[in-house]
Amino acid sequence: MSASRQVDEVHHPQTEDELKTIVAGGLASARKKGVSDAKIAVRDAVALSVTARDGDVDKVEYNNSRSFGVTVYMGKRSGGASSTDLNARSLDEAIQKAIHIAKYTEEDPCNGLAESDLLATKFGELNVYEPREFNADLLIEEATTIDNASVGYHEDMIPSDGCAASMGSSISVFGTTNGFLQSGRRTRHSRMAEAVAVDSEGNKKVEWWTQSAVSADRLDSPEEIGHTAASRAHRQLGPRVIKKGEYAVVLENRIAAGLIADLIGAIAGGSLYRKASYLLDSMGKQVAHESLTVREDPYLPDSLASRYWDDDGVQTTPKLFIENGKVSNYCLSTYSARRLGMQTTGNAGGTTNLFVDSPDQKPLEALLKDMGTGLLITMAMGQGADIVTGVFSAGALGFWVENGEIQFPVENITIGGHMNDILSSIQAYGSDIDPLRSLRLGSLLIEKMAVAAA
Repeated sequence: MSASRQVDEVHHPQTEDELKTIVAGGLASARKKGVSDAKIAVRDAVALSVTARDGDVDKVEYNNSRSFGVTVYMGKRSGGASSTDLNARSLDEAIQKAIHIAKYTEEDPCNGLAESDLLATKFGELNVYEPREFNADLLIEEATTIDNASVGYHEDMIPSDGCAASMGSSISVFGTTNGFLQSGRRTRHSRMAEAVAVDSEGNKKVEWWTQSAVSADRLDSPEEIGHTAASRAHRQLGPRVIKKGEYAVVLENRIAAGLIADLIGAIAGGSLYRKASYLLDSMGKQVAHESLTVREDPYLPDSLASRYWDDDGVQTTPKLFIENGKVSNYCLSTYSARRLGMQTTGNAGGTTNLFVDSPDQKPLEALLKDMGTGLLITMAMGQGADIVTGVFSAGALGFWVENGEIQFPVENITIGGHMNDILSSIQAYGSDIDPLRSLRLGSLLIEKMAVAAA
């Protein structure tokens, strides 16, 4: 595709109804081949993306990805297969392969489709589809603007590996032999900046900033995206060394979100039934500070993560995972729930929109004032939490804070502790919540964490 070409409309090779017909036909074919039950998922996605580097267009890409996945059940045996081709021959071959695999697997009493009375029947408008023309010229303008804003932020900035803008659309269909057949469309718009700052001695600092949303109207402007990445890279120049020890820590919102994601991972069904979680048998038990409440809202409008059914076709529902620091729900699929002797929570495929609710939220500057002396962590690298042991450890960089004011950047440190200790020592919550992320919370003030040289 030439850099100046405009794609006048979003083109999917098949319509939503045609893809539903394919799924229905596949389910009927599987039945005829003797399976007890089957489920089929089809996804067709198209995307246009542009990457700019050093003020010019580096790459323009148009992509159409298609997938067909089938799981069959022969009694309590199961088999799965997939294909990237949706012609009749490929689909039939995928079903045959799944059946062949099922014949050689061990019986598992927890195998099978979700119970019919748990399948989704509540549907509505989530506003997750906002079609627009695929316009390469527009994306070129956005990507080059992001790139120019990043490099032009300060004289210390140099060209990066590239900044990008993209738009995409997808159709998904899911069906089962016990009567579920639903489809949906989604759109996704993204802007990404990579920024590189260099000091007089040639030391480089790299940062990224990215946003994605259903509608491009909800994204920051291309200039803001570029400036944000550049400012975050530039402020890291001139880092100093600090002594190891235990310090109060403010985890910036992106890092705090990872900590909460690790907590939810520890109460996920797959970790629990495999006995690979430090939170085994934790239902109703205190696992965090009493101020921590984590709730899920799968019906949030205009959110990329919203959905009415999970990957089993089960109705999603609003729920609390953590209430006042105690576990109130595990995160379960149909299979993991059966392994645990429980009922699915409608979370096959993971969570949707998570919120950390707290009555008192403060600006980041106020959290630093409350902390007084300690560390503001703005980037974490590496493992994070070991779900099995609950030990948290990550390489990090950020800033040393004294009297509530940032003093200088810090790098080459590790932060760590046990999840129970970290989550139990939450002191305050930030109001700097990113409304575009699926896990929404601000920065967290932690009473203390172990800090060492990396």
